[in-house]
Amino acid sequence: MAATPHRLGTLASRPLGTAMVPRANRSAGRVAMAFTPGVDGDYAHPTTTLAVIAPSPAAPAALLTTALAINWTDSATGPDDDPVAMSAFVLHGQLDVARALASMGPAAGAAEPAVLLGGFALNMSCNPALQPPGEVCNSNGIWATHIAVEIDNGSVVLDRASGVLHFDLAFELGRAWTPDKGGGKPFNWRMTFDAVFDATIVLAAPAGGRVTPGARVELVSSLWAPSSAHSAAITGKPGVPAGEVGITGWGFSLVPQHANETSRLGRYFESIAFAVEKQVYAPTSGTASFAVQAHLTAPLTVHDVGVKAWMAPALVQLDGVSSGSTRVVGVVCEDVKLFSTDVVDFDVPVAAGKM
Repeated sequence: MAATPHRLGTLASRPLGTAMVPRANRSAGRVAMAFTPGVDGDYAHPTTTLAVIAPSPAAPAALLTTALAINWTDSATGPDDDPVAMSAFVLHGQLDVARALASMGPAAGAAEPAVLLGGFALNMSCNPALQPPGEVCNSNGIWATHIAVEIDNGSVVLDRASGVLHFDLAFELGRAWTPDKGGGKPFNWRMTFDAVFDATIVLAAPAGGRVTPGARVELVSSLWAPSSAHSAAITGKPGVPAGEVGITGWGFSLVPQHANETSRLGRYFESIAFAVEKQVYAPTSGTASFAVQAHLTAPLTVHDVGVKAWMAPALVQLDGVSSGSTRVVGVVCEDVKLFSTDVVDFDVPVAAGKM
């Protein structure tokens, strides 16, 4: 994220597709990353950690992607010196998977669906015409207090008669003022947002693999003392040659550390980190060991506050696949009020399973 603390504005990390390189056991693609604090320019170094899975045409499994989008304008409530805005939505996704099921042949009847989170993009702006009388826009950014994105695993339903998969995605975003009222900056009473969330659909018959949800990782820390990487493991189906860890949800909430702490929980951030890293997969046991990063940071010039961060990992195992993971680093810098978007190429070596 930014090299100095900022409000949170546009934030994006979206893989733009991949393609296997014939006979080279590699997968290439692009990742779009963006960040803007909504005010003066600065450097930012966004990073995306991604996994690539390339199923064999012979495997009774399929991977598909879809995207859910939403646009809204929030409205803060509360006293003039302590406004709060909270948005919460449940987005319904559906995708026609009939062709994918047909390609699996007789195994399609036993295929089970799972849905994981992919990339996302969050854009925001403040429209002066939408503010209450006498109020102005301070920027196109917010002091975020809460963000949560999660696939509702209980909502994933495959209608085999129509070949349509249904699922729900829950999204929440909260914002507030800072203890020092933004250092004298006015509060945006109304903000307009656009959000896009990518979802990866996995269809696999028992012979083709499975998706195993892991235990939810919950970390409690503060902006001044962020949590360290948390070690975790998921054991799925033994004997599957390839496995990669994805996620079904992530989020954070800023919380008071002391009973007398101000209710204005908004803060400037220096970094935001949510990632699955350092994965090691053991095919014999079907176990993936990995580290979870889930924290936010700010320097001592920002009031400290408690951070409750979480991530929901899941192990994807598909027989007859090639898989690999990589870490893509971008640089965005523009000395104006909006940062540019950096589109970074990646080239991942993949290890073949039983092709």
